[in-house]
Amino acid sequence: MPPDLSAMSELTGLHLWQNSFSGTIPEVMSKLTKLHVFDVSHNSISGTIPNSLSSLVNLSYFNLNDNLLSGTIPTDLGLLTRLDQWFHLEENSLTGTIPETICKIPAVATGRDWGCDLSSNKFSCPLPSCGSDCDAACS
Repeated sequence: MPPDLSAMSELTGLHLWQNSFSGTIPEVMSKLTKLHVFDVSHNSISGTIPNSLSSLVNLSYFNLNDNLLSGTIPTDLGLLTRLDQWFHLEENSLTGTIPETICKIPAVATGRDWGCDLSSNKFSCPLPSCGSDCDAACS
């Protein structure tokens, strides 16, 4: 993903799905604080989910599905209290336990079938209280 996108401080929507992007999510993306939509799904993005993305407090739509992401879900993503439409991290290689804090995200808390999806990852048990609402599985 091009790090110079962070210079677009007024950007409200980032739709970069299915673009064959590779590499990691640059930390500087956290400077795009006016973003409502962050969708980089269906690419080949690797590395971890930066904890700094929790500063994107205006997000209502967050989609990282179908990439090559690894590591854990940052606990601070639970601070995204306006994230009420879409929280999708499925089809990656995320590991560890799913933090209970994500249950505070409105897209997760509503229990809608399509609001949250964490399926097809490699999470450890136990699942948080909202895990089944997100199709999460553990071993």
